Amino acid sequence: MARAATARTGRRRASAGATAGGVAFVLALAVAAAYLPALDAGFVAWDDDVYVTENPHLAGGLSLDTLRAVGTTTHTGNWIPLTWLSHALDRALYGLAPRGHHATALALHVANTVFLLFVLRGLTGALWPSAAVAALFGLHPLHVESVAWVSERKDVLSTLFWLLAIAAYARYARAPARGRLLAVAALFVLGLLAKPMLVTLPLVLLLLDYWPLERLSRAAVREKLPLAALALAFAAGAFVAQRAAGAVTAARVDVADRVANALVSSVRYLALTVWPRGLSPWYSHPAIEGPPLTAAEIGGAAALIAAVTAVAIAAARARPYLLVGWLWYLGTLVPVIGLVQIGAAGMADRYTYVPLIGIFIAVAWTVASLPLWRVTWARRTTAAAVGAILLVLGVLTWRQAAVWHDTGTLWAHTLAVNPRAAVAHYALAVAAARERRPADAVAHYRRAVEARPDVWNWHAELGDLLWAHGRAAAAEPHYRRAVELNPAEPVVRNSLANVLTRLERSAEARRELETALALRPDFVEARNNLGILLANEGDLAGAVAAFEAALAVRPDFHQARGNLAAVRAELEERAEGEGKEP
Repeated sequence: MARAATARTGRRRASAGATAGGVAFVLALAVAAAYLPALDAGFVAWDDDVYVTENPHLAGGLSLDTLRAVGTTTHTGNWIPLTWLSHALDRALYGLAPRGHHATALALHVANTVFLLFVLRGLTGALWPSAAVAALFGLHPLHVESVAWVSERKDVLSTLFWLLAIAAYARYARAPARGRLLAVAALFVLGLLAKPMLVTLPLVLLLLDYWPLERLSRAAVREKLPLAALALAFAAGAFVAQRAAGAVTAARVDVADRVANALVSSVRYLALTVWPRGLSPWYSHPAIEGPPLTAAEIGGAAALIAAVTAVAIAAARARPYLLVGWLWYLGTLVPVIGLVQIGAAGMADRYTYVPLIGIFIAVAWTVASLPLWRVTWARRTTAAAVGAILLVLGVLTWRQAAVWHDTGTLWAHTLAVNPRAAVAHYALAVAAARERRPADAVAHYRRAVEARPDVWNWHAELGDLLWAHGRAAAAEPHYRRAVELNPAEPVVRNSLANVLTRLERSAEARRELETALALRPDFVEARNNLGILLANEGDLAGAVAAFEAALAVRPDFHQARGNLAAVRAELEERAEGEGKEP
C-alpha cells in the first residue's frame, strides 16, 4: 500500500511538472509573438549610440582590454560591468546589426517570464496564480520599453539574476545552509553589477519570509544584514557615479516637488497598469517641464496610497499576499521614484519592470481566493475573462513594440502623446543632423531649447550646427548661453571664440581662448586657435609660442605644424625685408 501511495504521489508530481512545463511553453510563445515587431527595430537616437554603437569600451569585442574597461569605468554615469559585457558579447556576435541585439533582449524577457512562473510556483505551490502573474508580467505593454530599447538591457539582465536569487533563497529557506545563502548573495551581486536598482532585494526576501514562506523572525532579519550592506554599498556607488556624470538634478527640484511627484507617479503607474494608453518614452517632470501638480492631485495620490496600505494591513491575517504584493510594489519603486532626482523625467515605463510583479501577485492570489472558483461556470467565465485581458495586453504590446521601430517613429509618437517632451525634439534634431537635414535639425533644436533653456549642451550643439552652416551670428547667443550655464566647459568657449573671430571681435575671442586654456592647459585646438588669432593681429612671436605649445602636447597635430611653418616663413620674410632697408 505504501508503495502504491508513493507511486501515485510521484505520478501527481510528474503530471504537475508536465502541466507547468506546458504552461511555460505557451507563455514563452505568446510573449515572443507579442514582441516580434521589436526584432525589426533599429537602434534609436536615445542612448543607443553611447551604450552600444559608439561605446569605445566595446569596440575591442570580448577582450582583456574590454574586461578592464567595463570593470573600471563609469561610462554614462553607470557602473554596470555585467551589462556592458552583455553588450560586448552582442557586438562580438552580431556586430552592429540591431536584430541580434533585440533578439538577446527578447530572449532574456522570455526567460524572465518563464522563471517568474517557476519561482512563484516553487514558493507557493500554486500553478495558475503563478501563471497569471507571469503572463501579466510577460505581456503587459508597460514593459515594452525595458525589452525593445537596446540601451535598457540592464533591466532584463538584472531581473534574470533577481529571479535566480529568489529561487536560491527559496531553496535556502527550505533547508538553511551557509553555502546556499552565499549563493543568494552571489546572484544578488551579479544582479547589482547589471543594474543597481536591485538594491531592494533584501526587503523583498523579508516580504517572502512573511508570505508565503511563513518564516519571518528576528533571525530572518539578521540573515539579511549582509545583503543589506551590499545593497547600501552599491546604492552609494551608483549615486556617486550619477552625480559625477551630472545626472543628479536634485538641486533643481526641491524636496517638496520630489515627494509630490513620487506620490503622484506611484498612482499613475497603477493607472497605466489598468489602462495602458498613452505610454511614452518620456514623461515630463511637473517641476521641470510642467504642468505643475495641483494640490488635489497630490492629496488624492497620498490618500489613495494610505487607503490601500491600510486595507492591505487590515487584511494581512486573512490575505497576506495583499500586503506582500503592495509593499513589493512600493518598496521596489523607491530607488527610481525620484526622491533623488536623476535626469529630468518625472517617471518611466521601465521603472515598473520589477515593481509591478507585486501588484500582479496581489491581484492573482486575490482572484484565486474568491469563492467563485468553487462554481464551475464562474471558474470558466473568470478564466475566459483573464484570457481576454491577456489577449488585449498582447495586442497592445505588439503595437507599443512597433513604436520603437526607428528614431523618427519613436519620437513622433512621444510628441503625439506628450507635446512638452523637449527631449523628443532634441533626439529628432540629432537624427536630422546625422541625416544631413540641417533645416529640420535647427527647427527641432530650437524647439528643444525653447522648452528647456537650461540644458547647456543643447545650446552648444545648436551653435555647432549653425556655425557649420556659416551662420556665425546666429550661433553666438547659443554658445554664450552654454557658457553661462556651464562656465567650466572649455570646448564651448573655444567654439565661441571661433564665432567671435569670424565676427571680427578678436579681443573677446582672445579672452575666451585664454579662459579655455586656463581651464584646460592641454587643449591643443584652443592653443592653435590662439596662435591663429595672434598671427592675424601681427603678434608673430606670440603665435609661434602658441603653436609650439600645441605641438609639445600633440606632436602629430598637423594643422598646428602647418600654421607654425607659415608663421616662421613670414618671420623670415619680415627679417629679410628689414635687412634690405637702407
